[in-house]
Amino acid sequence: MKEEARPGDQGPILRELRRFVDAQVGLLAAFHRAYASDDGTVRLREIPRVGEVEFEARSWRCARHGGGVAFFEPVTGRAIDVHDKLDRPHVFDAWRLQLYFGSLGRAGAKMLERACARPGLPVSDAVELLVAHWLDTGAVVGVPGALMLA
Repeated sequence: MKEEARPGDQGPILRELRRFVDAQVGLLAAFHRAYASDDGTVRLREIPRVGEVEFEARSWRCARHGGGVAFFEPVTGRAIDVHDKLDRPHVFDAWRLQLYFGSLGRAGAKMLERACARPGLPVSDAVELLVAHWLDTGAVVGVPGALMLA
């Protein structure tokens, strides 16, 4: 039987989830502005493998890979990896959330633990439980191949 989330206080984690989505949207917009061709499209194979974009007055490193791009903010250590669906900046999946909350270090782990009401829960397990809980409560919705805030 699959374990279910015992929800704790969802306010802080849902605010951080919104912050993540907003950052992903902003970073993809900055990436598009920096690397779009004359016709307005971004062709990943035609841009440098590594670079930088500005978002919220901070420099973020970016690295293209496969069909996506990874962003890293050196000052805070936040990482956002858009491994696919570059044309849908509002969507995310459990893997992206694991990477993001993991990049927040102990603060991210604590946030997840509190939201699940389970101290010591690994990031991957916490994200899995919370995604199921958020789908059940309508905080996020499933869209083809991904999730989106409701």
